[in-house]
Amino acid sequence: MPDDQATPVPSPGTRGSLFPSTHWSVVLAAGGSGSTVGRTAWDQLAQAYWQPVYNHARRRGCTHEDAQDLAQGFFARLIDKSALRSATPERGRFRSFLLASFEHFLANANDHRHALKRGGGAEFVSLPEGGSELPATESAGELGREFDRDWARTLLARAVECLEQEFSAEGKSAQYGILRPFLFRSPDAGGYEEAAGTLGLPTNRMPKLVFRFRQRLRALVREEVARTVSTPPELEAEWRYLIDLIAGA
Repeated sequence: MPDDQATPVPSPGTRGSLFPSTHWSVVLAAGGSGSTVGRTAWDQLAQAYWQPVYNHARRRGCTHEDAQDLAQGFFARLIDKSALRSATPERGRFRSFLLASFEHFLANANDHRHALKRGGGAEFVSLPEGGSELPATESAGELGREFDRDWARTLLARAVECLEQEFSAEGKSAQYGILRPFLFRSPDAGGYEEAAGTLGLPTNRMPKLVFRFRQRLRALVREEVARTVSTPPELEAEWRYLIDLIAGA
């Protein structure tokens, strides 16, 4: 691969294909006009963040099937009920809104349990199958912390996915595959030499290329965090908190 084609890491580009400005704007759109655009955006949001909600239900002692039903029913109910209309960015972080809303949903689960069962006639958001077997956790503080850890992992995974999409969009999927092993760990002995040979680069160019690769991921993670808050101070606080969560995972 020629040197000048191997060096650049993709530039930021736009993220509008995923969501409008922030997750709050999706919530406000979905809770307002009920437009197809708002519904589609909220469905995408549900697809992205169902895992922390599902895991939270499992830690509350729900079976795998019940946790799936509850997570699916929760997102479907949010889009159809007045909860979204009362949600505002001024209430703080999106993860806090989501967890508080789900706790309220669980507290009232018995009232609409039959509507949550598959085949019960309710309209559900289409969610992926899966989920790990998680032990029930009793402490409310531990539950909240574990939800936050799942949230942090989700944000990180979404940023990694976006990074891969950026490389793919610029025709550099092969380069991404070569750099990907260096994203979260130092190279093994001879790792840089092998990667440089594949890329057609001098070995001494690899540290800078990997540094820029990691910095781009950091920027994408920060962008994901920014979508979940409503003010710059919240962004800084949430960013520091997320870094602590990932470091302690």
